[in-house]
Amino acid sequence: MFKTIRRIINWCGEFKGKLYIGFVFSFFSNIFAAMPIMVAAYTVGMLIFFRFLFDYLRAKFQEAISYELIARDRLAIGDALKRVSLGYFQQMNTGNFWMRRPQVLTRKMNI
Repeated sequence: MFKTIRRIINWCGEFKGKLYIGFVFSFFSNIFAAMPIMVAAYTVGMLIFFRFLFDYLRAKFQEAISYELIARDRLAIGDALKRVSLGYFQQMNTGNFWMRRPQVLTRKMNI
């Protein structure tokens, strides 16, 4: 291929300078023709990056809330159970205690 190009350049004779300038313009023309694809690929890459970044930040701030609320409710249940006399648990089955309050517990966990 390079041999063929060299033969064409030698064949042009006195117009070699214009041919070289034409090569440079052709190079830039092809760069500008490919630029929309490069810009689109870069933009899509940045969109994916920003989507990942904002999903991460949302998860960091929102998903910790459930753990904190559950921990708070568990501590409140523990404090409430401290005030119950031990005789209550000897007389009543603890399964009955938990079965009486399923709506309260599920409501607190769904917050």
